Amino acid sequence: MMRFIIHIFSFVLLIFIVSCSSKPAPIIQKPPKVIKPAWVENHQHDSAYVYSVYKVEKKEASILNDLVYNQMEKMIEDDFLNHLKNIADSTNLDFSMYVDVIIEKRILRASKYFTKPEKFIDKNHLYALLKFDKKSFIKAFENDLSDTLHLAQQIINNISDDISEKNFKRISKSLGLIINYIGYGSLISSNNIDKDVVQLILQLKKITHTYNDRIQLAYKSDYLQKMPLVNESRRVILISKDLLSGKMLSGLWIEARSESFDESDLLISKENGSMEYQVRSLDQITNGYKLQFNVAFNVLLNDDLVKLFKLSPKKCKLSVIPKSPNMFFENSFNNFDNSLKDLPVVDAIKKCFEKKYSASFTRNKKESSIAIELDVITQENADKISKIYPNFVHASGHLTIRDSNSNEEFFNQKIFEESGSDFNSIEKAGINSLMNLAKVVSLKICG
Repeated sequence: MMRFIIHIFSFVLLIFIVSCSSKPAPIIQKPPKVIKPAWVENHQHDSAYVYSVYKVEKKEASILNDLVYNQMEKMIEDDFLNHLKNIADSTNLDFSMYVDVIIEKRILRASKYFTKPEKFIDKNHLYALLKFDKKSFIKAFENDLSDTLHLAQQIINNISDDISEKNFKRISKSLGLIINYIGYGSLISSNNIDKDVVQLILQLKKITHTYNDRIQLAYKSDYLQKMPLVNESRRVILISKDLLSGKMLSGLWIEARSESFDESDLLISKENGSMEYQVRSLDQITNGYKLQFNVAFNVLLNDDLVKLFKLSPKKCKLSVIPKSPNMFFENSFNNFDNSLKDLPVVDAIKKCFEKKYSASFTRNKKESSIAIELDVITQENADKISKIYPNFVHASGHLTIRDSNSNEEFFNQKIFEESGSDFNSIEKAGINSLMNLAKVVSLKICG
C-alpha cells in the first residue's frame, strides 16, 4: 500500500516539475506577400480595351468608383472632340450646336461596355481599374450604323430638285438620323468608320446651299427695289422665285426681323409666290429702323442645321421712317465747285421725299426727326482724245438717312451713277452730270 502511494506521489511530482519548466518560443507565421497587379503601374490601351486606372487614399474610398468612371468618360469625350475638330476643319462644317447632345448619347452608349471595376489595396492607397470593351462596342456601333446609313440614303434619294417644304423636311430628317454616328478618334477606332456619315452630311449641305442660291427674294415694286424705304405702317409685297426653273415659290417661310424689336415676324408665300407684310410702327423714342426679310431656314430646317451648314440666307433690306417726317437736308459735293450746291439733284431729292414720304423740310436740324445727307462725288474723264470729243464728267451719290436724335444711321444707298458732257467746258459737263443724276432720282426712284 505504501509503495502505491509513493508511485502516485512521484507521478504528481513529475507532472509538477514538467509544468514548471521553460516552454519553447512559439513559431510566428509570416503574412503572405501581397502581389501588386500589373495594371497598377502599366495600363496601356490595346486593341480590345481602353483602361482607366485611378488611385486614392484609403479615406477617399467611397468616391473611387465615381472618379474612375469620370476619367474613362473624359478620355472618350476628348478623343471624340479631337476627331470632330479634324472633320470640321477639313469639311468647313460647324458642329458646335450638336456637340453636347452627341457626347451625352455617346457616353451613355459606351458605358454599357464598361466592366465592373477591379480593386487593389496597399499600405496607404486604394486603386481601381475600369475597362471599356471597345471591340464589342465598335461591332455593335457598326451594325447600327449600317442600318441607319441605308435608311438615311433612301430619304436623301427622295429629295427632288423642287424647292419645297417636303424636301426641307427630308433634309432635316436624314441629318437627324446620322448626326449621332460621327465616329471616334484613334483611342477607340482608327478605321474611319464614319466616312460615309461625313459624305452624306456634305451631300445634304450641297443640296441646301444649292436651294439657297436658287431662291430669289425681291420686292414686287420696282421703285421699292431701287429705293428700299417706306413710311411706318405701310404694306409691302415681296415675291419669291426659283431662279433655275423660273417658277414662283409657294409655301416658303420668310422671316421679317429687326434689331429694334425682340421678336421677328413669319410670313409664308402664296401660290403665286407673293407675300404681303405691314411694317411695324415706330415707338416714341426712335425715328427710324432697319428691317430685313430672309428665307426662314430656321423654320424650314432648324437653327442647329443652319449653323452646321454655315447657311447664309438671301436678304432683302428695308428702312422705315415716320409717316410724315420732318427732315433736315445735308449735302456735300466732292471734287466740285462749292457754289453749285443748289443744283437740280438737291431739289429732286427734296421733291421725292415730299411726294413719296409726305416729308417736310426744316433749316434747323434740332427741329428735325430725320437728317438726310446726299454725298455727291464728281469725277472727270481723262484728257480728251481729240477736239471732236466732248468733256465728260461722272456724278454719283450716296444717300444716308439718320435719326436726328440718336444720330443712328438706318439707310445708306448709292444713287445711280450718271455722266454729263460738254464740248467747251468741263464745269458745264459737271453740271450736266448732276442734272442727269436729278432725272434719275425723279424718274427711277420716286416715279
